[in-house]
Amino acid sequence: MIEAHHINFDGVCTQILLRDLEAFYTRRAHLTLSPAAKQYSSFIALQREDETTGAWDGDLAFWRREFATIPEPLPLTRARVAARKPLLRYDVHRLDFRLDPSLAERVRAVVRQHRVTAFHFYLAAFRVVLQRFLSLGVRDGRQSGGKETAAADDDSDICIGIAESNRHDEETLGSLGPYLNLLALRFRDRPATFASALASARDKTFAALGHAAVPFDAVLRALRVHRDMSHAPLFQAFLDYRLGFPKQQPFADCTLEVLRFEPGRTAYDLSVDVIDNPLYNDASAPGGKGGGDALLSVFGQAALYEQDDVRIFAACFEDVIREFAEEPSRSLSVGLGSEWSYRDADVAKALELSRGPAYETQWPGTLAHRLDDMVAAHADKVAVKLAAAGGNGGSLTYKQLDDKTNAIAAALMENGVSRGRYVAVHQEPTPDWICSMLAILKIGAVYVPLDPGTPAARLAMVVATCHPAALLVDRTTGPSCAFEVPTAIDVSTVPVSNVRRIQTVPDAHEPAIALHTSGATGTPKVIVLTHANFAHEIETSANTYGLDSNVTVLQQSAFGFDMSVLQTLLALALGGTLVMVPRELRGDAVAMTEFIVSHKVTYTCATPTEYSSWLRHGDCAALRRSHWTVALSGGEAVSHSLPDGLREHLGAKSDMRMFNGYGPAKTTCCSASTELALRGGASKLPATTPAGPACPTECVYILDEEMRPLPLGHPGEICIAGVAVANGYLGNEALTSRAFVRDSFATEEYIRKGWSTMFRTGDRGRLLPDGSLVLEGRIGDDTQIKIRGVRIDLRDIEQTIVQASGCAIAKAVAVARTTSNSSAAEGTSDSQFIVGYVVLDAGFLKHQLLEGPTGATSSEQAYLAHLLAGLPLPRTICPSMLISIDKVPLTTSGKMDRRALAALPLDRSSSTAARRQIEQTEPLTDMELRTQAIWELVLDFQGHHFNDPQESAPVVTSDTDFFHVGGTSMLLLELRERIKRQLRLSVPLMQLFEHSTLGAMATLLAEQEAKARADIEWESEATPSDELRTLAQTVLLRSIMPGSFPRAERDQDGGAHRGIGYSRTTGAQPPPGRSEDR
Repeated sequence: MIEAHHINFDGVCTQILLRDLEAFYTRRAHLTLSPAAKQYSSFIALQREDETTGAWDGDLAFWRREFATIPEPLPLTRARVAARKPLLRYDVHRLDFRLDPSLAERVRAVVRQHRVTAFHFYLAAFRVVLQRFLSLGVRDGRQSGGKETAAADDDSDICIGIAESNRHDEETLGSLGPYLNLLALRFRDRPATFASALASARDKTFAALGHAAVPFDAVLRALRVHRDMSHAPLFQAFLDYRLGFPKQQPFADCTLEVLRFEPGRTAYDLSVDVIDNPLYNDASAPGGKGGGDALLSVFGQAALYEQDDVRIFAACFEDVIREFAEEPSRSLSVGLGSEWSYRDADVAKALELSRGPAYETQWPGTLAHRLDDMVAAHADKVAVKLAAAGGNGGSLTYKQLDDKTNAIAAALMENGVSRGRYVAVHQEPTPDWICSMLAILKIGAVYVPLDPGTPAARLAMVVATCHPAALLVDRTTGPSCAFEVPTAIDVSTVPVSNVRRIQTVPDAHEPAIALHTSGATGTPKVIVLTHANFAHEIETSANTYGLDSNVTVLQQSAFGFDMSVLQTLLALALGGTLVMVPRELRGDAVAMTEFIVSHKVTYTCATPTEYSSWLRHGDCAALRRSHWTVALSGGEAVSHSLPDGLREHLGAKSDMRMFNGYGPAKTTCCSASTELALRGGASKLPATTPAGPACPTECVYILDEEMRPLPLGHPGEICIAGVAVANGYLGNEALTSRAFVRDSFATEEYIRKGWSTMFRTGDRGRLLPDGSLVLEGRIGDDTQIKIRGVRIDLRDIEQTIVQASGCAIAKAVAVARTTSNSSAAEGTSDSQFIVGYVVLDAGFLKHQLLEGPTGATSSEQAYLAHLLAGLPLPRTICPSMLISIDKVPLTTSGKMDRRALAALPLDRSSSTAARRQIEQTEPLTDMELRTQAIWELVLDFQGHHFNDPQESAPVVTSDTDFFHVGGTSMLLLELRERIKRQLRLSVPLMQLFEHSTLGAMATLLAEQEAKARADIEWESEATPSDELRTLAQTVLLRSIMPGSFPRAERDQDGGAHRGIGYSRTTGAQPPPGRSEDR
């Protein structure tokens, strides 16, 4: 076994070592080292000379042109995580596959035909696989119609690392050492065919090799690449290629057989190692020849991918090789488009688990007809009651509910409302609202809820979209209602005596309910759902949750929220009781728990935020004794804190069950659901719990950007099909055609029943091996979020701020922040809030802001406070504060950097503080000066000092990065040793890496120093320990008898260096009493 660390032993060293070992065995008495061999230290000295004399200037200019902008890290399109975290260890999953000699020979034939090398073929294939696997450049290839273009859009920009032996003369060919250099190949073209991709791979490789004299670390310093613990710098995909050798070969008088080769583990997301084996003589093989194949090893970072992901990536790689070895002229726009897919077995398994179980309905076609049955069966039972503080605010039996429903239905028909027309309801949440809703459904009209808690301006937009034929109000909302409708009916005055019974007329496939989205600006989008949509949802929900006519449902959600429809219809369609909460108490957690207890509520449907509030502020002791048995959570992602909270606060309630449901309003409430475990110890759920498998007669697909099914475990867009999909957006055909598309995977049964539409949710998720759905946020960027159950797009809020300001604000950026005492990862409570950062227009600042007694800043704040108070946004998504900044920070790619804004302090001085950091007008602190001095020693500026105008060393400020003034990962190790010796502080290497600027590192060291002082027990320190006495005696003896003890070597500045070392062999141990790390 040959074992060596890859940091000082590259692949070529193996061959050199084996060659020299064989020579030693065969010619032991005559073996001498080659006089031409150069020591690695001499090679490094020459490199330093080239750097100081400017020999690299031309090469560095090339790299600066190639990387005028720094590419973004590879997207995590198919990763198991949505965001990167620091890599604490380099752990990888590996899969090997072998190309048989016939396929490998076809590759060589293509190579000869196109005048490239086999390395270029595998590089081009690797690029195509990455583009397919990560969906890079797919959109561009489709838009360009297959023609080659030179534009360099972000999603077609890909950087791949390769290794170069860096041995170009006889002196280095026989030398051991880490000569290997890394080169970054940046591809931004869009080749039309694989043959063009081959040419691109060849040209990029030759260009990079022409400027390979500069070490990779020097390139990173010249480009000022920011180091990040979460990924490798500059490129996160790596290809290594080398020619193999016979599996068995002579070694002295023995036979050497390579059993396994284990490459060093690295930080790359995805990497491929190719060993191209030549033909060799083998008497035991058919035809007397062996080899001729190729072994490919695929590696995936374990922090991002699982073993099955690596298997699928390897399968894609093999498929690409076969595809283009057969037809190198094949179009890449097809290869990246819709005519390729993952392997059939993987796709078929994913589709099978995407489909919910079959379900045959037992109810009438519409809930309006079902309610007629409930009235007949439960005429004298309380159907709806209004909860009130300290008692009952009124109630209706099923008979009374039916009478009032028929009275309102008759009034609508008398005012010309016919089947299919839209009718809006704008009332306080009382039983009259429920009667109004049921009356609309009964006559075949479409119910449009206009909740009084929503700003009137937004409701007016909904009215303008729906053009309701009538508006149903009550004595509270009627006088102030200003919506433009043909007829307004005050249901408070509709007589109930001598009411005639109205026939229930709707058909299952007719529109029933129109809900509007919670978009923050523009015209709200109105979603139209059918009677069949909700009939299916209610019937299957009753079966899933085990509900019957004994159910009592809490109705606390706003009527514009689809949860309100589920709460209402679930109670009444089962013959249960609906408990309505007055609007003024709907946000009162204490009142909610009191109502659950006093009204014997058995079922609730609420957001995780609501549940957390109830448990935190409500009477949990009373809840444990209540009739509450079923809780459905929806509207937000559920973290482990919710089931853990229920377990903690209601642990003694053995009959309690909780379900997690997922589904946008466009697919009628829940499209996937699962029961959460509430028994036993603390949950081991991930940050976001699975939402369960697809509900009956629904499908939850995970598709890529080309609407192709993804294998299990691969994240993509969640698309929902089946019985519950809405008809689309009212009055918006363009948006409907984009979001509601044909279900290409519908079964014959689904097509026969008319369930052939699929809704693109825009949510990102993946399916677990059991078909359970895991949510991972929104597709695209981080601008679409949910706060307190409301989905918003931060860009909409930004647009509202700019529009409301007139010409005063040039740019606005909205950022979601989290309170300091809450975990941002939770994402399920009201700990999040919106902060708006604004750039005031220069002309506005000059001509319109008035100087106040405290200067312009107070005038800016007064104006922003006035603007904030008048923003036409719902309270739940209105920014908590507006902060003026001088300019919007940008990423290295020139994009707006929301993360930088999210890290700013929440005060007005944040922008000026940022400017001071750049200008560095304040002197360095004492610890910054001490840290700077250690940097100078480690970076070896040969006696020069930072910030001296007479010297050549760099100028540093608090923001100067160690890696931008000559620091490397190797020097960081030395820096840690210097800090340990000079400051007597032992700092983990990772912390130094994460605090690589002078200011951050000095702050870290100051904190460590203060902690070290606090930890010292000064009383015990006053008495010398036995170890200290022994050390003193040793020093005395050394001074009396020099030479009796091994001396540690000294480095140039007098610090102790490792002077005693040991070779590690099997069974060998250091001598007793000596440390391996002296």
